[in-house]
Amino acid sequence: MGKKLPFLIVSLILINMCGYLGFAKSDASSIFFNFGQRLMQNKQDLNADKIILKVNHVPITKQEYDSVKDRMKFSNNAVTDDEVEDNIIKFTVQYQEAQRQGVEATEAEAKKYADEMKQLANNALKDPENAPDNSHLMLEYINGTGKTVDQFFADSITIKGYQKMLSVGNLQKKLYDEVDSTLSKDINPVEKQRLREKAFDELTEKCVTAAAVEHASN
Repeated sequence: MGKKLPFLIVSLILINMCGYLGFAKSDASSIFFNFGQRLMQNKQDLNADKIILKVNHVPITKQEYDSVKDRMKFSNNAVTDDEVEDNIIKFTVQYQEAQRQGVEATEAEAKKYADEMKQLANNALKDPENAPDNSHLMLEYINGTGKTVDQFFADSITIKGYQKMLSVGNLQKKLYDEVDSTLSKDINPVEKQRLREKAFDELTEKCVTAAAVEHASN
């Protein structure tokens, strides 16, 4: 993994912050530090474990809901509760479908991935001049959580997040391979990618439509 690795995108893919890479360094650093603080505040909330909804009987807690909402606010400060819920349901059913199709990443694979990200972060601390692009933002985010780099990447929430992310990635790759097997080798690459994404979107929509969503009573 070299310097050109999109460190921020890889490490924070669950957070979907890519739109903030154009900020001035000081502004972006402050934003990511504040987001790290928000993550810890959500975790320490007295109602953090309160169940907000269930997706196919899988509970979604207030901590999870609030964290997703905070992430979405990075690209749209006016995000609605319905949009947050839709995002949560979509990702949850994608992960469940990965489990159903037998392509769920193992905890060991998630830990290995976290170790790779930890190594990148530690290298960025030791040699910032040669660190991957935007690695300072990841470090600011970790600083905001109040954890060291080692503590952050060993945290069970980080590991589980990577496990889900890798599982959905496995599902997507499996579907892409299935689509590719039906296409001509001479197909235009842009059209090929469009068909891949269309198939994945259709699978996701099918899973969302079939999902049993229960809202917790107040």
